[in-house]
Amino acid sequence: MRNRELLLIIDETRRGVENMAIDIALARAVGKEYLPFTVRLYGWLKPTLSLGKLQKLDDVNLEYLKKEGIDIVRRPTGGTAVLHEDEITYCFCLPGTSPWRKYRSQKIYLEISRLLCTSLRMLGIPVEIHEKAEYRRSAACYATTSKFEITLFGRKLVGSAQYRTRGFVLQHGSIPLKLDLERYIHCFKNPDFSIRNRIITLSEIGKNVEKEELAMSIKAAAEKLLNVDVKISRELPPLIFEQMKCVEDFHIPVNE
Repeated sequence: MRNRELLLIIDETRRGVENMAIDIALARAVGKEYLPFTVRLYGWLKPTLSLGKLQKLDDVNLEYLKKEGIDIVRRPTGGTAVLHEDEITYCFCLPGTSPWRKYRSQKIYLEISRLLCTSLRMLGIPVEIHEKAEYRRSAACYATTSKFEITLFGRKLVGSAQYRTRGFVLQHGSIPLKLDLERYIHCFKNPDFSIRNRIITLSEIGKNVEKEELAMSIKAAAEKLLNVDVKISRELPPLIFEQMKCVEDFHIPVNE
């Protein structure tokens, strides 16, 4: 029964546009039931600022990005901007037939956060689920913590965003190992210096988690909490390259 299966992909480090194209291709393949419930772990080839699907480019200091050699892409999911550097990024793809599909979006956030929290706690990281909604406007994802996002010692650790259709749910997010906060802050025309006190990275608590290590803990947590059979793959399914939307559709030129 495919609802009792989970495919966990440990992928390589790729360009930002490829990462976004692969995430949406995986979600569509899961939606068409070519693949079961799928989780992908990956990294970024170079520093990249990702904007939410509807976020205005006016928020971004394009001259600064160009000077610093930072790429910029648009995510298929909502939310606000994240600077991806030294991190582990995850992508959850749920089929329309999943029991979770009947949940409201926030309930899906909660279920994914529970799974990730269990996984991170297995690695000795005492994370918590943020229970209150924050109503604070900022172009930067890490300037505010949404309800059911993951915190560590009261500061935001995991930023996440979701895209939902009738056929699938795509949710991806970032677990920062290290992050140049000053560079992140200055990616925006109106820098939000409060980010310094709102975000935490794993390096700040002396943790250096590898993708393989996180994958093993997600496998154990999923088998325990979801009662699924987890298959680990270190390669993308070949059909994904057939399903992929043009990678350049996610690219934003810095001289735009």
